[in-house]
Amino acid sequence: MRKTIYIVLTLFLVACGSDEVEIASNLKSDAHHIGKIVKVDRKNNRLFLEEIQNHLDQPLSKIWITINEETELLSDHNNEIKTTDLKKGDHVEVWNNGRILESNPGQTTAVKINKFY
Repeated sequence: MRKTIYIVLTLFLVACGSDEVEIASNLKSDAHHIGKIVKVDRKNNRLFLEEIQNHLDQPLSKIWITINEETELLSDHNNEIKTTDLKKGDHVEVWNNGRILESNPGQTTAVKINKFY
């Protein structure tokens, strides 16, 4: 009986795999940050991103991404989009300017954002 319970629990846990893990494993990207938008701060022109992958194989974290007038915004078909097209729950690739403030959470400015899902 115990074996059956362990087998059922194991199968249940395997079946509950995260979509984000699957998305990250299918991506071949040189983006600095890949993740899901968990908050959009339109007043300050920034996104709060929960990473599902990053380019340095560092521990995944949450990070504020600032968007300025120089940030290139693209859809998954390389069409230009507007900041209003970025919404909570969207998946994005982000290339930053090379600087990350080591606050908690971190903060950076995006050079390019590609909305892909």
